[in-house]
Amino acid sequence: MRPIRRILVAVKDPEARALPAIRKAAQLARACGAQLELFHALSKPWRKIRDAHGSTLNKFRNEGRHECRQHL
Repeated sequence: MRPIRRILVAVKDPEARALPAIRKAAQLARACGAQLELFHALSKPWRKIRDAHGSTLNKFRNEGRHECRQHL
């Protein structure tokens, strides 16, 4: 069997107080000497956000990425 080199964890809500899946994945990554990668996809439709805030898509993407990275 090949060794585990990377563990990918999907994060639904990066602002959640408790993220047990990330904690468990971090334990597994540490034990295996693997790299832990966190993934979060936008969960709000762009059209609703644009209508509410009037921002451009690029501005929204950049702000969203920065905010999510801080939480992760």
